[in-house]
Amino acid sequence: MLAELRIVRRSAPSSCSECSGCDDQRSEWTDAALFERLTTVEMQHVRFRETVGLANLTELVQMRGCQLIIGMLLLVTGCASVPRPRIDEIVTDAMRVRGIPAVGVAIVKDGRVVLDEAWGYADVERNVRATPATLFPIASITKVFAGTAVMQLVHHGRIDVNRPLRSYLPELPAAWSEVTVKHALTHLTGLPDIAVDPKTGMFEGSSAADAVASVMARQPVAAPGSTFAYQIIGYLLLDLLVARVTGRTVDQVVHERLFAPLGLASTTYPRAGALPASLVTVYRRTADNSLVPVETPWQTWDHMVRGLATSASDLARFDAALSRGEVLPGTLLQAMWKPAVLNDGTRATAFDDPRMGYAAGWTWYDFPEGKAVGHSGSNMSQYLHYLDIGISVVVLTNLQNSDPLELGRAIARAVRQP
Repeated sequence: MLAELRIVRRSAPSSCSECSGCDDQRSEWTDAALFERLTTVEMQHVRFRETVGLANLTELVQMRGCQLIIGMLLLVTGCASVPRPRIDEIVTDAMRVRGIPAVGVAIVKDGRVVLDEAWGYADVERNVRATPATLFPIASITKVFAGTAVMQLVHHGRIDVNRPLRSYLPELPAAWSEVTVKHALTHLTGLPDIAVDPKTGMFEGSSAADAVASVMARQPVAAPGSTFAYQIIGYLLLDLLVARVTGRTVDQVVHERLFAPLGLASTTYPRAGALPASLVTVYRRTADNSLVPVETPWQTWDHMVRGLATSASDLARFDAALSRGEVLPGTLLQAMWKPAVLNDGTRATAFDDPRMGYAAGWTWYDFPEGKAVGHSGSNMSQYLHYLDIGISVVVLTNLQNSDPLELGRAIARAVRQP
């Protein structure tokens, strides 16, 4: 068994002064065949400690040193703070009741990734199991990255959220002159929205500029800041804004400012005809409960709105970096997460749910277990970052209407009160 472990462990860092590499260490284990075999057996998980045994840890310390043993302890104990059997039960019960083929879950506690696991099948027809490295489409969770990239540009003085968009994009109609960057970030523009093909889910137009131009002759439908309306138009305008102030595409800006520096190696914008091999197949349930594959509308110019695919591992790594102050300074982080206020001074209610508001690319939640920010992705995936209890939960699934929000909340409650 120890020989197998030596094969799985690809490299040994030379030092462990702050143990800041444990999250990186963890990712090296999770994409290994042995770890997959040990952690995914049918719909249940075999605990790593059951195979290795605590008695072997002394020998492992002698072989690999501090960094490896900390990585092993994370696997064996879940940092002694995650109720793994209860989480297994919550996830597998949800999969059984809702008929979900695959689920990826990651948990961040106090800025450290403490759990990263996968259950079920990424592709049912081909009998491909999900692993922690499996990619899931995250749909509108993409806006979290978009909003964060915009706020980084605010931090560097390239964008002022209180300025009208038209001051950056003078080609916009005079009737839109009061719409600010903040209005676009928080879905308070009051503008008419672009069309979506009801059959394919594709946005109509050949580019973000083309789609925006298709509605520029139309008048606003409400005063900016007067009402919340979850739309596409605002984030397409932000696409044009980011390109204008940086001279780069959104894909380039997000990659250079977030993916590369944070080590989000798996996070990508898939393109139709060249999909990653590790990407799940998305399904829906029919009226007779049959499982039917669904085509995902991958476009090349909607990447401020949607279009990302990622793993639970990468999304947790992003969250941990936010918590450690590696992405934005604290004041801007709080500004990004502050729910929008309407012109009358009241908090804007998002999605007709009084528990929800909307911030700069992030949904704001007020739940009994705590206030949180995050986002949903086509009711298939959910990201929750709790603001007061130091817990974040990522739930990625490959089933439409799988209710990941309630699954994520159940996991958060279990972690908070093991």
